[in-house]
Amino acid sequence: MSQIYVVRLKNARYYIGSSDNWHSRFKSHVKGLGSAWTKKWGVEDFKSSDKGDYVVEFQPRNSLFDEDIVTKTFMLEYGIKYVRGGSYSSTYLHTYQLAALRDEFSTATGKCFKCGDVFKLGHKCTPFEERRNYPESYKAICFYCKGEHMMFYCPELTNYKQ
Repeated sequence: MSQIYVVRLKNARYYIGSSDNWHSRFKSHVKGLGSAWTKKWGVEDFKSSDKGDYVVEFQPRNSLFDEDIVTKTFMLEYGIKYVRGGSYSSTYLHTYQLAALRDEFSTATGKCFKCGDVFKLGHKCTPFEERRNYPESYKAICFYCKGEHMMFYCPELTNYKQ
């Protein structure tokens, strides 16, 4: 039976994977033979821990989408910049993937697609393109980097590589 696993990497990064033999797959990540993401960041070194807390979480894979669900849950919690796995395993995500994740996370957290404010019945918004001149009033926690700034204008995405 396939299991979903979450590996803690260096520099506060995470990788979500799925395998029928997670122990063998984990060893390949440690040896640098795993995904590009785990090769780039490396598995966290827990020399002080006698049991090794490399793997943060396990759960059985019950559906084809479980790996993506866990990946998105971790992205929402820790930031897209810090998490890869499932359909989002590439080191650099395409802009269309980032836009789709932003829209999904906006829906999941009850935020307006146009402005990023909390959505309520009768909501009137100013589209985010027009909000560049409102730096203080429209700050939110960014889905990408977890910084506090205008949510649709992450400074880290300005120079984002494809």
